[in-house]
Amino acid sequence: MQTLDTAAKVSVILIAVVIFFAALDVMQDFVSPVILAVISVVILSPASDRLDSLGLPKIITAFLSFLTGISALVVLFLLFQPAAERAVNAFPKLYSELNSSLYSIQRELRGLREVEESVKEMVDPGAGEAKSADEPAEESPADAIPSVEDVVLLAPAIFAQMLVFLGTFFFFLLTKREIYQAASKRLAAPDKRIEFTLLLLSAERRVARYFLTISTINLCLGVAVGAAYAAIGMPSPILWGIAAFLLNFLIYLGPAALSAALLVVGITVFDGAMSVVPLGVYLTLNTIESQFLTPVFLGKSLSVNPLAIFLTVTFFLWLWGPVGAIVAIPLLLWGTALAGMVKGEGA
Repeated sequence: MQTLDTAAKVSVILIAVVIFFAALDVMQDFVSPVILAVISVVILSPASDRLDSLGLPKIITAFLSFLTGISALVVLFLLFQPAAERAVNAFPKLYSELNSSLYSIQRELRGLREVEESVKEMVDPGAGEAKSADEPAEESPADAIPSVEDVVLLAPAIFAQMLVFLGTFFFFLLTKREIYQAASKRLAAPDKRIEFTLLLLSAERRVARYFLTISTINLCLGVAVGAAYAAIGMPSPILWGIAAFLLNFLIYLGPAALSAALLVVGITVFDGAMSVVPLGVYLTLNTIESQFLTPVFLGKSLSVNPLAIFLTVTFFLWLWGPVGAIVAIPLLLWGTALAGMVKGEGA
């Protein structure tokens, strides 16, 4: 009987978990900007705490922190906008070069295909007539780029998500302490409430330190990649440096995707052994960053099982796309710190 009770409880928990994540998927347009705003406030917590220490009113410190965060986003947009524009303009040329390389490979294999068709016709003379005449139309590079109409149709949804993000960002900044205290009252025993609030703040500082450190390391990696590609004559070295900087936030998945892209681009741009040099340069720099720089500067800030990191990133990437991949690691660090799974609480 006890076994049946345990199985029933486990089943109810599993059903609740499935329903919870299904709700997150359905409510993505609302929940994902809320979570992103909360994580952004946590990342900016050192700056907001420093403003609080000045003794200014909460509304003033919240507004200044809000203004700082928005200004940082605007600066990043202004810095990356020219590179993004160049990437969009260069896409048709890259697409054409890639198609040319694939056509060369197909031409090499065409002889084998003709031999195969000849053998089929010898065995079954009617086999050649049974081939379908309908062939998929070749996709043009313009079809892969969103049109103005697509952007106009998406504008209201994007604007609504921006409003949700900005509103959550500001009001969480304004009432963060009250929210932590309310959570401690409901989740901790009376004699543990102060300790629980301090644990929340400690987890917050841990995530903030991680993001600041990893951002600095990724920036150094991006600069190194851009400089190395400029030295070997790689087209758009600044763009590739920015891609290395951004994709390195997606642990495992980002470097893998960039490596695949570099292999394809290297084959289309260079000839012979030089075609694998861009990939080799990136893998060398990424190995130095992941095996030496990150462990030295992060220490035990990321002492979580690598399998948990990989599954968390892939799950949230599948659930919410790029936004999910961005918030996955901060959420994992925050959750494991609160659960006591990370050793050595931050000061």
